[in-house]
Amino acid sequence: MRLRAKVEELTDRAEIAKHLKLDFPVPTATMSAKRIEAEINFSVDLRVEDQFAGALTTQLEQEAIEKFPLAKVGDDVEAIDIRRGIVTGKLLRNHPAYVDVDGRRVSKVDLSKESMAFFDEDANLQIRERHVRRQLQAQRNRKHEITIEMRKKLSKEMYLANNYVRYKGKWITATEMMDIAVKYRRKKLVKKYGKAIQGEVYSEHDYVKQDGVWIRPDEIPIVDIKIPTIDILPDQPPTGGNGPDEVVPPWEQPRPPATPDPPPREDVPPWELPDAPAPPPVEPDEPAQPDDPLGFKPPPNFRRTK
Repeated sequence: MRLRAKVEELTDRAEIAKHLKLDFPVPTATMSAKRIEAEINFSVDLRVEDQFAGALTTQLEQEAIEKFPLAKVGDDVEAIDIRRGIVTGKLLRNHPAYVDVDGRRVSKVDLSKESMAFFDEDANLQIRERHVRRQLQAQRNRKHEITIEMRKKLSKEMYLANNYVRYKGKWITATEMMDIAVKYRRKKLVKKYGKAIQGEVYSEHDYVKQDGVWIRPDEIPIVDIKIPTIDILPDQPPTGGNGPDEVVPPWEQPRPPATPDPPPREDVPPWELPDAPAPPPVEPDEPAQPDDPLGFKPPPNFRRTK
């Protein structure tokens, strides 16, 4: 219960809301995302149209007329002759084949395209239309940029006002954000304390762990261990114990001290050293005991049976 209480404490919604900078209790959304998007689209279109209101095409056409006027006789003009340079003065005549500027004739074939637009009606109309098209495209591009900027600003205002938050590039409700945060926190805590909590729960219900598996006490297998009897030779007197009937088994009796090997001589290989003395013979009243095949080791002061 201790670990589970700790996990609940670490996933406290009030603390998580504080970490996310949200009010607690977390407010619910006051408007659906679909309704907010509709409001944003309507407001953006209205504001952009107000900014670009008016007969834009008519305005641009008038601007083209002022920028590219068709020259009339008596106007001060500038004719660009691609062979002889710039000729300035009053326009005395505008002939289909040439222009007369202060008595100097310039063939229209030698005029640059920009100059031709001031003296030829067809060329003048083409350059005006080109100007209008370019300006309209520039205004459209500008309108698109303004729409994006305005939509971004208005979206932030409306979504925040209706209790939404930004998460992974999308607007979601504050309550959804809280659920995501709690789920994420629980996942990390379970990864850290999961096994310990499992052991805590099983232990509270009296389960035990055996070979890595939790089982009920009544499922624990009972192992029948048979204790072998040890026969004592009739002529073998007791060698120890706490009473006349208690005998210390041979494997519990103190062993005689081991005979140390003689120190090797210097510069003598081990195979040239003298053999170690033979071990002392076994006394008749202390026969060697065979190893117990079951590996059973009786406790101290164990009572033998004949």
